[in-house]
Amino acid sequence: MNWHIPCRDATGRARHLHVKVTDDHQIAVIAPPGEAAYISPAHYGELRDALQTGWLRIRGTAP
Repeated sequence: MNWHIPCRDATGRARHLHVKVTDDHQIAVIAPPGEAAYISPAHYGELRDALQTGWLRIRGTAP
């Protein structure tokens, strides 16, 4: 299960933040190269939904 949330890197270039459920039942958040990923308010809900759905999948209660 993977999600790609639009963001900007430290230099302002359009990138994606990757969220995935790993095989060992963890949630990985992978930022673009650099030290920070900046998410606009328009995409906050996407990140929240990805984290929540991943957590529910790990618990075995995902729809």
